[in-house]
Amino acid sequence: MPADRYGEEEYFDDLMLVTKGRTDENLTRLAIRSSEECLPWTEAHGVRFQPSLSRTLSLSRTNAFSPGGGKALVNAYYKTAEDVGVTVVYEAHLSVEGDRVAELVVSVAEDEPQLISVQAFVVASGSFQSDTDWLTRAW
Repeated sequence: MPADRYGEEEYFDDLMLVTKGRTDENLTRLAIRSSEECLPWTEAHGVRFQPSLSRTLSLSRTNAFSPGGGKALVNAYYKTAEDVGVTVVYEAHLSVEGDRVAELVVSVAEDEPQLISVQAFVVASGSFQSDTDWLTRAW
């Protein structure tokens, strides 16, 4: 292994440190072993990376740098999603019956709420960034 490679054990140790040991070892190792596939997939979906400035950043072995930062990375994903026909909506309301979603109701712009029929959808929820009270307490 090249001397500057961020190996599995070092990566695992770092994750154990930041999680204070509260992590699933099998899942963590699977994520680490699969992480090599992330860069080509990410680049294939519109994200560009740049090498770190040599000798100025000690994180060059463990971090990837995207010009424009996280916002540019997310924007690239949005563009790719749009290019393949994905519609992104916010503040949607789900009606759940049993263990299945029965309806997806969205309001687009100032229009009346619409019932959306889809074959598949992804539900995503914000983390601490979406909870301003928690964010205020944490920072």
